[in-house]
Amino acid sequence: MADASWYRLDNVGKFYAAQAGSPNQTIFRLAATMVDEVDEQALQRALDAAVAQFPGFNVSLRSGMFWHYLEPSGTAPRVTPENLPICYGLHAGPQSVLFRVSYYRRRINVEVSHMISDGRGALEFLKALLGAYVAERYGLPEAAACAYAGTEAQKTEDSFTANYDRAAAGKAKKPRVFHLTGLKTDADPLYLEYHLSASAVHAAAKDAGVSVTSYLIAAVICAVRTTMTARDRRRAIHLDVPVDLRSLFGSATLRNFFGLAFITYTPGDADAPLADVAAEVQRQLTAGCEPASLKRRMMSMIKLEKNPLLRAAPLIVKDAALAIADARAAREVTTTVSSLGRVALDPCMAPYVEGISALTSTSGLNFIVCTYGDDLSIGISSRFLGQKVTRALAEVLEDEGMRGYLNANRDAPAFHRPGPLADARKAAPVPSVFPPNSFERKSTRVRTVLAVLTIICIALIALLGGTAGGSALAVGAPCAAVALNWLFVRNMIVHAPDFIRVVERYFLVLLAVAGLWSLSTGNLIVTTYVIPGLCLLALAFNAVLLIAFRGSFVTGYAKYLIYEMLLGLVPLALLAAGLITWPPLAIAAGAAAAALLAILLLVGRKQLAAEARKLFSLR
Repeated sequence: MADASWYRLDNVGKFYAAQAGSPNQTIFRLAATMVDEVDEQALQRALDAAVAQFPGFNVSLRSGMFWHYLEPSGTAPRVTPENLPICYGLHAGPQSVLFRVSYYRRRINVEVSHMISDGRGALEFLKALLGAYVAERYGLPEAAACAYAGTEAQKTEDSFTANYDRAAAGKAKKPRVFHLTGLKTDADPLYLEYHLSASAVHAAAKDAGVSVTSYLIAAVICAVRTTMTARDRRRAIHLDVPVDLRSLFGSATLRNFFGLAFITYTPGDADAPLADVAAEVQRQLTAGCEPASLKRRMMSMIKLEKNPLLRAAPLIVKDAALAIADARAAREVTTTVSSLGRVALDPCMAPYVEGISALTSTSGLNFIVCTYGDDLSIGISSRFLGQKVTRALAEVLEDEGMRGYLNANRDAPAFHRPGPLADARKAAPVPSVFPPNSFERKSTRVRTVLAVLTIICIALIALLGGTAGGSALAVGAPCAAVALNWLFVRNMIVHAPDFIRVVERYFLVLLAVAGLWSLSTGNLIVTTYVIPGLCLLALAFNAVLLIAFRGSFVTGYAKYLIYEMLLGLVPLALLAAGLITWPPLAIAAGAAAAALLAILLLVGRKQLAAEARKLFSLR
């Protein structure tokens, strides 16, 4: 935590912040099934109490010059009936809160962005919420006292930075990885909860001489193996397994703090029994969870963040680099298996909680396991239209004598093919734990149409320009202008900024288009009149708002004030370069920039200093 007014993102949070506004944000969903129908008013009071105890969750993402950062939200979060798709994106703009609490029938759902916490931190928040809810709903004040008791400094510590040791960093050799293939859907992912008897799984794992986690990872490997061709079997099934680092480093943070252990298994020509695969998984998992191994990988991640060149790069460059790194990381694993272990609730609230389950968003296929009482839930998230691996997993477990039931957020063809998966689906309790969902992701369609229209416009410009014999610069500049406008409109759709941000950003887009126009044509009218005129208009717009709203405008829009003042100096630079034929407009723009700075220092000096610490933070 930087101070009471803002938070720096931790190492992992910085990585996931690059997904801001994307439909594919990484979200954790934890759900508690209660013994009675959920009381909305009691849940709202419980949420208020939980947020008071965990203020680090009630935050919004903001963008600085070099890094994203978090600010406390100015509004209290509200409980809502479940009406959005599972793990639906939490960040849509600067005011978006990065967690969500909803309910449906007897279920309480908590969804948390990976920008602010991992599964273990989200679980602690859920426990606090449940304790407060039981206290409110059933008149048991002692239940509210059962929650996490760490200090505020412990809750919000960036444990990655606190435990950084540059000398411990190192890289591991990467195998040739088998990738799951098939058609995918971004609009309607399939989310499943496969519930099994925890005691039965534990007994099977004990018979194999391995942990429950190793046993289930081996079952996933065997399921993936059934989908591989003879040629594929020469490649490695490569899984990453998130490992909680809190016990290793003595941390009590509720922010992200985990490392990764990797399991690599190459099937070859023969199908080894599940027990043999589990033994190999146990060996690798034990080695991968050794402190030295976890530290080596963790320090490698932090070392990249600490690189001076990367730290000094503008945020737009960092986000692009992290998006590329995310795509590369996705290509290095077959799937992910996470485990929250056995969830233990205090005896004062446990009688009112029937079950706990977990799900995560995914770009392919993910698994997350948690156990509560004798219920072991395997959360399965899939963007694949076909569910070959999921069907195979149910068959592998049935072959070992384990049957369960399956909750699903929607119907799928896999449920209608005879076999253990279809049987598990039929055994699911009625009514469903998921509400019928008719939500349409209209913004996805709009973005697709916008992208197609942009491509058509660029193609037409290129075709007409080439036919007319235009130079590469003369054709490229209007193409770039169309692309800039596409980025601007897409940004409006994705991030839903307020009106002032729309205007501020469009000034920047218009100036960029004018610059491209000038470069492509060499027309001095652009440099003499258009660019200085736009700068004057933008500076006047900001001056009026600054005088009207004073410090509050600086707090919300300091970044744009800085941009506009710097751009106000551009006409003077053009004048010095001899690209302006009539100087008064350029001189007026420079004077307006100086005047805006004077007004800013007069009415918003303190706010500017506070915002500058966030905007220009290199950490």
